[in-house]
Amino acid sequence: MLQLELERLGPSCLIVHIVDRVVHVEWYSDDIRLEEQMRPFESDLRERLAATGYRLSNVTVYPLSQQREKVNAAVHPLTLAGKKGVDIRI
Repeated sequence: MLQLELERLGPSCLIVHIVDRVVHVEWYSDDIRLEEQMRPFESDLRERLAATGYRLSNVTVYPLSQQREKVNAAVHPLTLAGKKGVDIRI
């Protein structure tokens, strides 16, 4: 998880999932133009990752307000009601 404060985009959060060399990026920002602005760079990112043996599955943009809920669930898994046990891999 990366929390960024960017001059043009304001506050943002990136959550990068990498499983079996497959990369999925979730980008949380309140800038509604971000998804449209990102598309031209996605193919370049896909090619550069492929050159290093990784595959880009998707880059998804969400409103920043959804980020807080997702991070709370990921960072504090034991506080979720009804959950038992811990499965954390790094």
